[in-house]
Amino acid sequence: QSKASPVSVTTFSSVAYNTLRPIDPGLPVPTQSRLAYANQVLIARKWNDYFSLQLMPTHLHYNLVETGQDRNDVFSIGAAAKVQVSKNIALTAEYYYTLPNQLSTTHYDPIALGIDINTGSHVFQIHLTNARGMIEKAFIGQTTENWMDGDIHLGFNISRVFKLKGRRY
Repeated sequence: QSKASPVSVTTFSSVAYNTLRPIDPGLPVPTQSRLAYANQVLIARKWNDYFSLQLMPTHLHYNLVETGQDRNDVFSIGAAAKVQVSKNIALTAEYYYTLPNQLSTTHYDPIALGIDINTGSHVFQIHLTNARGMIEKAFIGQTTENWMDGDIHLGFNISRVFKLKGRRY
């Protein structure tokens, strides 16, 4: 029997609703204009016990864009890597390249570097990134900060494992 890890292919879709007030209060923004959609194909492989890689072709659709230079449909390709440096510590990186001439010149490609600390039942994730948004429509298509100019933000997540049957943590 081979120990090779197969390639996994998963699709991901999401819908986001913008709850911010309109810039011009006299100009109402209908519900359908507040929606944005994300569609991804996640192609991943765990090469060995220490290294995993994922590619993420992405399509974003904004029902309403901010400027005439921005397109409603935005295409990008993302890459993510994870290096397991010890049993409980992993280093992560993620980058999205947005194809040219789709967004205004204030857009920058998002990049994130992180560390995962696994305690057995919790995973603590600490990230440095130039993106402010947490969802695809925001961090892929609306990143206006430049990593090279020092526009770096700190992110923190905690994940918890819950089991309904069997061993509890």
